[in-house]
Amino acid sequence: MRTADWLLAVLRRGVQFLVCAQAVSIPLLKRFSAVLVEDGSTISLPSGLKQVWRGCGGSGPAAALKLTVRWDLLRGGLSGPYVQEGRRHETQSPLREQQMPRGSLWIGDLGYFALTWLTQLVKQGVAHKQCKPINSRQWELVQWTIVLTNVPVSLLAAAEAMALLRARWQIELLWK
Repeated sequence: MRTADWLLAVLRRGVQFLVCAQAVSIPLLKRFSAVLVEDGSTISLPSGLKQVWRGCGGSGPAAALKLTVRWDLLRGGLSGPYVQEGRRHETQSPLREQQMPRGSLWIGDLGYFALTWLTQLVKQGVAHKQCKPINSRQWELVQWTIVLTNVPVSLLAAAEAMALLRARWQIELLWK
């Protein structure tokens, strides 16, 4: 177990140096107290480890790790990676227990979607606004990219929201 803890510490330190060494200075991001991108990834392990790290089950690996991270694009900081059994869903990450700063923007993919979680974010003061109806022309322009947000239009235009969605993919470099 000491070796596993040591390897996790080395991974965290390496990620800090390679991925999060520099904060980003983009005016769009400065509208928020933090811009937090959250994601997870699963790593398959040899099946002999299934008693320690249970996998996804079914046709998935018998043994696996689930890693979750939260990356602050504004300051370059990283929370995690947190290690759990591969069968754990992203919504069960220890990150869910960490309070986010008021006025921050949280970005996650469909794996994180849950109305109860979004309600908790609003209670924490993470950027929000009441629902606004969308007209038929706006639906045509969406082209099947669905963005759910509670950020007021005064803080984030539609084109800016799409730019932030593209920025979310930067976290995928961490998994590579």
